[in-house]
Amino acid sequence: MDIELIDLDDERAVAERVGAKAARLADARRRGLPALPGFAVLPGPGSALVAELVAQVADRGPHAVSLSLMERVPDEVDLGPAIERAQALGGSLVARSSSGVEDDPVWSGAFSSFLDLQPDQLTTAVAGCWASTITRSVLEICERVGAQPAEVCPAVLVQPMVEPQAAGTATFVGAEAATGGTVEIVAVWGSPAPLMVGWAEGWRASVAGDTVTGPAVGEGPPGRGRKLDKPFPPEWFRAVAGLARAALDGGPAAIEWAIVDDRPVLLQARPAVLAAPRATPLGGLSTEGGPAGDGAGLPGHVAEGAALLPGAVAAARAIARFGGPLGDELVLPWLLRLEASGAEPAALGGLATPGLQAAPGGGASFEVAVATARTLVAEAMGTASDAADEAASELLTRVAKGELGALAGAHPVDLGAAGTVLAGFTAAGRALVEAGALAHPEQLWSLSPEEVRRLLDEPVPGDWHRHRHRTLRWQALLQQVIAMRGRTITGDPVSPGLAAGPARRLSASRDLRRVVPGDVVVLHRPSPQLAPALWVASGLVAESGSGAAHLVEVARSLRVPAVVGLGSFEVEEGDDLVFVDGDDGGVTILSGDTGGAGSAGVAGGAAGGQ
Repeated sequence: MDIELIDLDDERAVAERVGAKAARLADARRRGLPALPGFAVLPGPGSALVAELVAQVADRGPHAVSLSLMERVPDEVDLGPAIERAQALGGSLVARSSSGVEDDPVWSGAFSSFLDLQPDQLTTAVAGCWASTITRSVLEICERVGAQPAEVCPAVLVQPMVEPQAAGTATFVGAEAATGGTVEIVAVWGSPAPLMVGWAEGWRASVAGDTVTGPAVGEGPPGRGRKLDKPFPPEWFRAVAGLARAALDGGPAAIEWAIVDDRPVLLQARPAVLAAPRATPLGGLSTEGGPAGDGAGLPGHVAEGAALLPGAVAAARAIARFGGPLGDELVLPWLLRLEASGAEPAALGGLATPGLQAAPGGGASFEVAVATARTLVAEAMGTASDAADEAASELLTRVAKGELGALAGAHPVDLGAAGTVLAGFTAAGRALVEAGALAHPEQLWSLSPEEVRRLLDEPVPGDWHRHRHRTLRWQALLQQVIAMRGRTITGDPVSPGLAAGPARRLSASRDLRRVVPGDVVVLHRPSPQLAPALWVASGLVAESGSGAAHLVEVARSLRVPAVVGLGSFEVEEGDDLVFVDGDDGGVTILSGDTGGAGSAGVAGGAAGGQ
């Protein structure tokens, strides 16, 4: 197969042909901005191979199929013209993917790049960029957005390799360029690679007009005990700010830059992801009426002086585990009443933890559990069966508003029957995992009873990850309880908004699909390989990294609240609840041994501290 090359100075270098990344740089060069020369290898042969091979992923797995593509490229694609063109650029090159979809930050860091190449190594680099289309993370994104892998296969941008004095990112989201605006800059000495992959936190500076401030230029505290050996020259940041303002002709831009010979070079430009307004304001918990307080004051926007009702922590734990279409309908109406009734702690602890002994089988035990659950809902509501659903819905609506006094006056519920319900549902979750329809048993709670039945009858892979927060109705209550009873640590807010959920610690070597919708993903560093988790997670926290990391760009594009640079901290997966304040940088952890199931119940709607 023959290849087609387009130079960055060619008028044909538009996004439809060379991809978004190369097209932005070509436009910058046409406007006289300091972007490096280069050319793009168009994706035609790569797209053809991807279209042929991707069908084998189901049988062989993405890794084996992507290796097959790399093995075929040297034999089937004539890259001689690209190698000859590359020799004119110098002895050290960089080859980066440039797909037509990369203007959307959700693809940030999805495809491969290769640094410090010799011209005769270009064949391997081009093959590697095309093969990165057949990786688990890219295939997950394709499935989510409805794209075909062959359609997103990238062109390959080839440019000279530079050795920067410093590098980083800059975001211009302020006023019109003519009036100055503010540019936020993150910088590191040397290569920008550690920033992009989440290894480095970098140093920040702000440029408003000609005024440069921040730790990067020796002004202000460095934070978390880090020490800057020497400040960056302010004139570098002024030049970078001007480049950011000009990159998209005055529009909101995010750029990657490098300082070479004391001058800025534009490495990449794209539209900035603007901050979304806060989605879930908080008020205090009250016994009746509505949320108390105005949502301002304590870290996490908790109303100052609001009293946490007895039973609130136990209720929050039950909601965090069972909240979702299935649990809202068939579990929480009676389980929350049990929490409020002052039942024996041992009994409630057994219900609120994942250790139930499940009955064997799937469909039959699920139907028994559903029927038993409907009986329990009616008993807990003190109504006839035909009125129970409406009464339960009204109860949960009031509880979600913080009116925990609505749980007072609980009706007796058979604990043995309650155990039967949860055992049946647990068995159904395990059966669906064994059949490949779910990746984790607790993903069951993100489905409705009807969806569970369909999957038990025909266990095909389900789109369980469409319920990011399971049900948003519980977010304000969870955030309030965690903020008032947990311990707070502080990091850098990098994606705005508020989110709460169970902690799920991940590493790059673990299966991302085990994340349960509504989880707060906890990472050591914001590695781009972990991006698929953000389709499911309600929040993101990381011990290291900065807002310049590619994973953070994905979080912002998906409106997932995120805080990074927290330093080392302990969190117990399965036990701890986490509240992420992506506006202020607070991360509050409610430990599993804090006010758990079986704590004192709400009595007569009376408020009290716990």
